[in-house]
Order: sequence, then structure tokens, then C-alpha cells
Amino acid sequence: MCRSRLLLIPFLGLIPALFAIASPEAPPKSDYNPPIAKASDDAQKAIPRFQFDKSLKVEVWAAEPMLANPVAFAFDEKGRCFVAETFRLHHGVTDDRGHMNWLADDLASRSTADRVAIYKKDAGPKFHRQYETARERIRLLEDTTGSGRADKATVFRDDFGRAEDGLGAGILARKGDVYYTCIPDLWLLKDTKGTGTADTKKSLATGFGVHTSFIGHDLHGLRIGPDGRLYFSLGDRGMNVRTREGKHLLIPDTGAVLRCELDGSNLEVFATGLRNPQELAFDDYGNLFTVDNNSDSGDQARFLHLVEGGDYGWRIGYQYETRMHDSSVKQGNRGPWNYEQLWKPDTQAAYLLPAIKNYSNGPSGFTAYPGVGLSDRYKGHFFLANFSGSPPNSGIYSFGIKPKGASFEMTDDHKFVWNILATDCEFGPDGAFYISDWVNGWNLPGMGRIYKVTDPQGVRDPAVAEAQKLIAESFDGKSVDELLKLLGHPHRGVRMEAQVALAAKGKDAIPSLMNLARDPKVERLARIHALWALGMITRKWNAGRKVDHDLTQASADCEMFLKDPDPEIRAQAARLVSDPMLPVAREKPLQELLLDGEPRVRLFAALALARISRPWPKGYLDGLPPAQANATLQHKRYLRNSLLNMVWKNGGADPYLRFAGACALAAGVPTQILLEMKDDKSPEVRLALAVALRRQKAPEVGEFLGDSDPKVVAEAARAINDEVITAALAKLADLLSRPQLSPVVAYRALNVHFLLGKAENARALAEYASRADVPETLRALAIRMLGDWAKPPRRDYITGLTQDRPPRPREEAVNVLVPPSVLGQLARGPKAVRAEFVSAARKLDLKEAAPVLADLVADDKGEPEVRVEALHTLAALKDNRLA
Repeated sequence: MCRSRLLLIPFLGLIPALFAIASPEAPPKSDYNPPIAKASDDAQKAIPRFQFDKSLKVEVWAAEPMLANPVAFAFDEKGRCFVAETFRLHHGVTDDRGHMNWLADDLASRSTADRVAIYKKDAGPKFHRQYETARERIRLLEDTTGSGRADKATVFRDDFGRAEDGLGAGILARKGDVYYTCIPDLWLLKDTKGTGTADTKKSLATGFGVHTSFIGHDLHGLRIGPDGRLYFSLGDRGMNVRTREGKHLLIPDTGAVLRCELDGSNLEVFATGLRNPQELAFDDYGNLFTVDNNSDSGDQARFLHLVEGGDYGWRIGYQYETRMHDSSVKQGNRGPWNYEQLWKPDTQAAYLLPAIKNYSNGPSGFTAYPGVGLSDRYKGHFFLANFSGSPPNSGIYSFGIKPKGASFEMTDDHKFVWNILATDCEFGPDGAFYISDWVNGWNLPGMGRIYKVTDPQGVRDPAVAEAQKLIAESFDGKSVDELLKLLGHPHRGVRMEAQVALAAKGKDAIPSLMNLARDPKVERLARIHALWALGMITRKWNAGRKVDHDLTQASADCEMFLKDPDPEIRAQAARLVSDPMLPVAREKPLQELLLDGEPRVRLFAALALARISRPWPKGYLDGLPPAQANATLQHKRYLRNSLLNMVWKNGGADPYLRFAGACALAAGVPTQILLEMKDDKSPEVRLALAVALRRQKAPEVGEFLGDSDPKVVAEAARAINDEVITAALAKLADLLSRPQLSPVVAYRALNVHFLLGKAENARALAEYASRADVPETLRALAIRMLGDWAKPPRRDYITGLTQDRPPRPREEAVNVLVPPSVLGQLARGPKAVRAEFVSAARKLDLKEAAPVLADLVADDKGEPEVRVEALHTLAALKDNRLA
């Protein structure tokens, strides 16, 4: 929950092996001396051009040569600054845009080893020079004299220069432990000797970044959450990770947010469907947010509220164009992303969660106000670094939020500090706001600055100095009563330190935490932190599978908070009891919360039900006595009805509630019981069912292709095609003959015909291409598919993702194109149809098309480009007309 990287006292119960995961070693001797600009007064001279409120003061805190090329930075509790510097940008870390020759191979890559093999194949003998000479580096900056400016710089660690290594883009420092993200690894570094250099280096997880993708789509965004876990973000380079518990996290084609314990255990995916969520930030109530970058095609970046299990819609294949595009789309070709406007807050697709607002055009650093140091205007505000390649278009935005339904809307957005090429921003333990400055351009500048921004009046608040002192101290020796008082401190970092210290005391702290949490006279945030501490204690206990009756009772007692008069306490309690390891019955009280008057409470109740549910093993009911099996079925029907009732009452007004309901249905209700409601009168209910079946990847989602509501049909079509639900492909293919089929469905129906790849599918494509009543772009796509029939492309026509398909008999395509009726329709079609027909004739060596091609060449009213291509195709066919 720390929005700044002022992190927490170690929760020793959660991380018993933290200090033993790597034995001290002599740090590698570094002879790495990359080019860095010499000292000058340029950093100071730049301040007059910055735009900021006159009430603020901006000072240089550090500048080159103390640091260079800063991507991210973090302060520890002592005020020391750890800077992630990059020197591998375009010098070991490359970008698909400069290597389009390997795009198909890159999108097909499923491991970091696959990715490196592509580099080796492409670079040949230049491989080492191109990929293994430059290094990423962590700099440690310190103000050792208290002057208010850094005066000491140390290389903390710099051995990050393997071919598979990406940009070091995330860093977090806490009580001597430094977490660092550099694809493919999440690293834990430690200086055990106090030299300012890390002498232990341990990978907590590896396998991130199976694709090259775009530069900057890295592993980053390190934060400690309200639950004491480590959260971090991944761009759309994907992952293929084995957790230490043996789970396989294979999500190769999109970005994600993940979390784990502080020692790297229990790594899990929190949310997916992201393009490049550079940084993460939690608000005071534990809500998680990011600003996801746009795809440079006329779409816009997205301010997102992240919830567990959320899918936010992006897939890497969209970046490189797909065949789902036409002239009606105002933006560039990004397949469904732009064709269906999936990036807009009012998106029509139900399987994803929409943006709160489209905002900024180069989101990078992102943090939230800790509660002291600035004026009251900034209570609850976020701060976003916008990096756009040049100072005039870059700087720091600030904005607040307020509730809107189960989610939020943005308020008071404005430029906080502008005309600075900011890469990251954080609050220091001294109450000041800090900005890292890239200085200029997109390439390595060999320069870098950190500026300190203060509100002279705000920092005089006694709470600032008190918080700085408390954060620097150890909380280990404080009593339970002292820590309880600190749960109400105005600085979030202090509250979190107190929470973690209380959690470290284990069950001895439970009675006091329970008393505080249940007291309605106590300030709301203090009660919430008490609940979070209780959650940390019970999670630690359950992780060890220890039997303790006091803790069992405490877990059960937490259910009382589900009935608290304060709706925020009810919502937080729902999140608390959603830990699937808690040995208490929670479904019934959570189902009751689905009727709560507050949408936020309903959201957390549904998400909690999704988290605690487990699918039935195959044949589960068959092994039960009939009476027990019937009771089990009735129990699932009750759960289904409770969730669908929430969805029905929502009436489509709040996409978060629909989505949460679908998640819980998918996780907790078997497919056959979901299908019992497929004919419900409410389109919203049927839409939620379709999304739930998509999440189950159930072929039965095909039942909704015949729905009376076009939105439900479209959702089912998206599910079947985009998730490639093989057993349902034929049902979607059958829709192609339906009149007035929406393009969203028609594109996918065409695509599944190609995926099925049988002679009857080729025939259906030819018939569709011959119809004059369907859009030109769709007819043209059908012909392209026939032209590609014998040698299928590696990328899917709609999603752009890898769909390696075996070759098919050329004759299957030829036989459906050669009938005169088909040739005539195609030759008389609009321009796009005729152009694709000419291309298909060449690919298929379709000699039977020569007369039609000759007519196209001779048509002096035809488009010159079509006539020229027809002539070239006749030549390729060696037609005797050209003799």
C-alpha cells in the first residue's frame, strides 16, 4: 500500500528465509565505465524553464556525472536513493521495429531462450558485440552531510549485461533489501557489509520477457501492497515462469501485474491484458492503479483501476496490424483494439474492464501522495511522469479520484511540474517530491538529474519531521499499544510500518487489533490497517498450515466485519476473508453482501467469491452419494443465482460489477449449471454468462451464438475466436451464411473457417467472397484466406497472434475459385475484392483465372494498380497472351 517506495520493516514471519537466500559473496569487480557527461551547471540552469506553481521550490538534488540515463529510482528509509540506470538501450536491448524480419519468429517465441536464439541467428558473429557488452547499473546516491543535495555516488551493482537482459526498469529499497526488475528476472540484492555495494544477488523469479516487442515494455512497477506482498508489472513481452511452488505461469502474449511474498514465494498473476503498465500505485484504501501506455496509432493511454483477475484487453498481436481493419476506423491498424475501440472508457466488449479515463501520452513514473508535505489539495492525489521525448511535452501530472459506482472517476487533473523530461517520480522520507530527468531525446543522453520539489509551508508541518524520524527508526521494539496509535498517523508510510510490525507480532497482537478494528469511534484508516494486519497474520499462519485454535477463531471472527455499519469496512472485510487458505465457511456471508447497497461492497464480495472458489475435479459428482450430489448441485445453483441477481440488478450500469460477477461465476459454478440460465430474459445476465464461459474456455459458450441480443452474440464470437476454443469453432463458422451479420462477428466467423481448414470451409469462404451484400473489406479478406490456403501465415488474421497451421491442399482453394460464377463475381467486385483476387490467383498458380485477369488488364476504366498487378500475375502464370 506504500505509494512511495518508503518501504516497510521486514515482516519476519512472512519471510523467514529472506536473509539466508544468498550467502555473502565478493561483488564482482567492475571495470565498466560507460560514457557519462562531465559535471556542469546545466542542471541548475534548466530550472527557470520548468513550469510549476510559485508556492513550490525546485532544487537540484543530483546531476551528472553522479548519475546518467535514469529509468527509475527509490528512496530507502534513511533517505538514500537507488537509481536504475540504463546503458543497454539500443546497445544490447533492441526493438522489433528495427527488426521486422524476425517479427513472426518473435511473436512465436515462448521462452527467453527462444528469444536469444533469434538474436544469435540474426546477429551471427556480431552477437556478443551487439548484445553482451553494455550493462545496466544501479547507482546509490547519498546526502552524507545533510546539505539537501547528494554528495556521494556508488555503483551498487552493475552485472546485468546478458543477451537476455532487458532494461533495468524497476527498483525498490527496504531496510537493506533492494528489489530490482530487469527482464528476465526479479532480483533481490543486499549489501551485507555496509560498503554501498551489493554483495548478494538472488533471482526470486525468472522467465519474464519471452518476446522482444518494443523497448521499454519491461519488468517494473515494484510496490508493497496493503497485504504486505510485493507487486510488480510486466509489459506485453509476456512470461513463461515456473514458481518455486511448481506452478507454471505461461502468459506469453500480453502484459500483467503480479504479486508474491517478499521472499519471492507464492508468485501469482493479479491482472492481465496490459500493454505497458510502467508503474503501479496504491491509494489509502488499498485500491491499485496504473496508467497503461497507448500503441502509437491514434489510441490513447489509459488510467486503469486494477482488480484481481481483471483482463484489460490488450494483446501483443494488435501492435503489428491485423486484417480486422477498414477505412471506417479513424485510428491506425491495431486490429480489434482500434476496430472495436477497446481502449475507450465506454468499450462495448464485456470480457475486459474499461479505462477510468484516457489520459497522457507517455506514462512512466507513477506514485501517490503519502499524506504530508504538500497542501491539502493533494490529499488522495496521484502523480504521473509523462515522458514524450522532449521537455516541452513532458513533465508531471497530478490528479485525484472520487468514487463512481464500484470504481472511480478522475478529478482535479493538472500539470504539477512541466517542461522536464521526467522518467520517474517519488516522495522521499523528508516529505519532498523528487523527479528523475532524462534531459532530452529518446536515446541515451549520458546525462541524468534528480530534482527536489518542496512546498516550504507544507514541509513545516510537524507531521513531516515526525514521519521522517519514525520511518528511519526500527519499529521492532515498539509495544502493541504504541503501534496501534501509529495506525492513525497522517503519513501512509508510518501507518504501513506500524501495520507490518503488528503483523510480525503474530497472534499476540490479534486481540488488540480486533478491538481496534471493531471500534466505530476509531478513525476509518486505522481500522482498515488493523484489518490488513490481521490478514497478514492469518496468511502467514495458513501458509505454514499450522493448527492453532486461537488463529482459527480469529479468522472466523473477522466475518463480523462483513456486517459493519461502515461500507468501506465491509468491503475491506470481504477482501480479507477471500484468502482461500482461511479454514472458515465464507460463501454464505459473502453472498449476502451481493445485495449490499454500496456497489463497492458488492464488487469486493463478488471478487472474494471468485478467489475462494475451486473447480470441481473431473467426475467429482459421480463419486458422491445421490443425496449429497443433489445438495452440492443445489448449493452451486444458489451461488449462481446470487451472482446473477447482482448482475441483473446492475442492469449493465457498472461494468466492474458485471465483470466481477462473471469472474465468480466462472470460478465457482460448473458449466452445466451456468447453461441452465442461457435463456434468461435479461440480456445482461446472458452477457455475464457468456463472459463466464469464456473464462472457463468452455465450448458451451457457442450456445450464445444464437442469442437474440447482438451484444451477447458478439461476446460469444470474441470468446470462441480470440481464445481459440477449438470445440466451438464450427458453431461460429456456421454463422457466416447468416444475413446482416455484424462485422465484429463476421470477421471472426471468416477466421474460424480458415482455422478449421477443411474443403467445406474453403467453399464457404468462396461463397461469402462472391456475395455482393457484404462489406468489401470482408469479401477481400475471404479471398485473401483462399490465396493463403496452401501456405497459412503464422499470425492469426484477427488477433495477430501466432497460429501456426499446417499446409492444406492447394486444390481445395482452387476448386472453389474456378467456377465461372465465382470468377465473374470476383472480377466484377469492388477494388479491394479484385485486388485480392489477382493476388490469390498468383499465389495459387490459378491458370484458370487467366481470361478474367486478361479482361482486368484490358479494362481501361479500371484502377491502374489493379491492372498492373493483373498483368504481372499473367506473366507469373506464363500465360500465352503475353507471348
